[in-house]
Amino acid sequence: MATRGDAYRDERGQSGRAAAAQRDSAGAPTGARASAYAVRIADRYHLEDRISESGQSALWRAFDDILGRPVTVRTFGPGVAYAAKVVAAARAACRVPDERLARVFDAHVAADGAYIVTEWPDGENLEDLLTLGHLDVGGATRIVAEAASAIAAAHAAGIAHLRLTPRSVLWSRDAGVKIIGLGIDAALAEAGLTGTGLTGTGLSGNSLNGTGLSGSGLNGTGPSGTGLADAGPMEAARQAALPAKTSRAALADTRALARILYAGLTGYWPGPQDSVLPAAPQRDGRPYRPRQVRAGVPARIDEITCRALFEPQPRDPPPVTSPGEFAEQLREALRHEQSHAAQRAASPTTFIDGVGGGDGAGGADGFEPAQIGPRPPRSRRRARTLAAGGVLGALFVIDSALIGMTIMGASHPTHVATPAAHTQRPATIRSHQPPGRLLKPVGAQAFDPYGSGSGENSQLAPAVIDNNPSTGWHTFWYTTAHFGSLESGTGLVVDMGRSVTVTSVQVLLGPVPGANVQLRIGDSTDSLAAMGVAATADNVSGQVSMRPTAPYHGRYVLIWFTKLPPASDGGGVFQADVFNVAVHGS
Repeated sequence: MATRGDAYRDERGQSGRAAAAQRDSAGAPTGARASAYAVRIADRYHLEDRISESGQSALWRAFDDILGRPVTVRTFGPGVAYAAKVVAAARAACRVPDERLARVFDAHVAADGAYIVTEWPDGENLEDLLTLGHLDVGGATRIVAEAASAIAAAHAAGIAHLRLTPRSVLWSRDAGVKIIGLGIDAALAEAGLTGTGLTGTGLSGNSLNGTGLSGSGLNGTGPSGTGLADAGPMEAARQAALPAKTSRAALADTRALARILYAGLTGYWPGPQDSVLPAAPQRDGRPYRPRQVRAGVPARIDEITCRALFEPQPRDPPPVTSPGEFAEQLREALRHEQSHAAQRAASPTTFIDGVGGGDGAGGADGFEPAQIGPRPPRSRRRARTLAAGGVLGALFVIDSALIGMTIMGASHPTHVATPAAHTQRPATIRSHQPPGRLLKPVGAQAFDPYGSGSGENSQLAPAVIDNNPSTGWHTFWYTTAHFGSLESGTGLVVDMGRSVTVTSVQVLLGPVPGANVQLRIGDSTDSLAAMGVAATADNVSGQVSMRPTAPYHGRYVLIWFTKLPPASDGGGVFQADVFNVAVHGS
């Protein structure tokens, strides 16, 4: 059967080996585009379209006459000093048997030039997809989890990418995830050229043995050195430094993957490099968290992204420092979201930015991969904020009617709003309750009914029950007092270990006034409505005493913020601090 290359030759009256053609400094044919059809590399690969050119190297879409398939060919002009190193890096990449990495078919250096032949992958790169519109949250997470798993496989074979960008990751429904540029892009970057994408990691070479391009990997050989398998006396010191170097390479690729995930989640680029994507909004030189930029990013995925992307701050959870760890944690987060999809679907919400259902995920499981929608507006407002407020408002009016109370504005109002789940009714309304004894909680955690449930900075929550006012918990910071219109509230729940009768709760807040707080109590943390409003306090700071007008029963005590004060460290943002919570009752 005739190949497409045969058709080209028949059309032009050619047969056998193509005639020699004039070449430019990049090793590519000169003249009109049609002249490319007259040139074959290695008597096999027909150059069709020049994709890019940098220095003495050119990238081509070509056609393999023998196997009848499109391929990518990079050509180098004769005498290019770095060509041998790039070819060696490409050959090293062949050792990674992972179908998610673009395969290297051929690589050769000769007197008249060099070439590398790689797979022509299906799909669109993520940068192009993101310029068309945002990705579905679940789809973006799945894509990056797959990419991280593939890079982890490369690291296991001794090869780091070091130049990952959204242009390095391609996706299609049929072929799934494909990563291009492994080995090759890092080698081109060391030569000062552009590959499929540069990220400026500051690490030279793509091998994990700390030798840059002088070695092709942990166990292989490069053009000017031996691998670690046959290390001599001079190699002993280099081997001793291997773990640190490996860690640097792993961290570089992990942070690059986290930047890609951030872009997939938000449509904004958090890195310092040039990109067609808009730069992520920042405060003090640090990008906003993904869920501060886009509504509907689950708290767990937000946290994993930040742990992989940012330098850890005091009291932060441990950072994610390897592609394998990043992939596993993202997969676990996806499993968690899928297990809660039915519960979230039972509470329908709508997002103005076009991301429907639950936490910005589409599909039956709440996380259908790679759905494309229009770029969300810069305001990133949630329609669900209004919906949630309407539901809570309706419950509040109904409950207020049931107990015959009139709610009036005050600086520190105290009242009872009994949830539907409760059957208790106070026989009388008493203005003062005995304080009761100090009760001992068994735990505390952040509470976020709008995200994955893991809450904001949940790892800090136990500090509010350690009776130490110098330690505490704080919310994320937001651009407005009303959570940047991203959600209607956030909070901190204290677990008493059993159902108790609560007569008062003392809360030590930060020093800046402006917080609106609800005291909620209930026997379940399945939803916000499961914990009834026992008392409220508006525009407060410092020590706040919250007393229900009648004893309230429940296992869980929720400190729920509906408005944030200005952050105590300034900066024009809003953030709540809680340093201590003391529950009294019986």
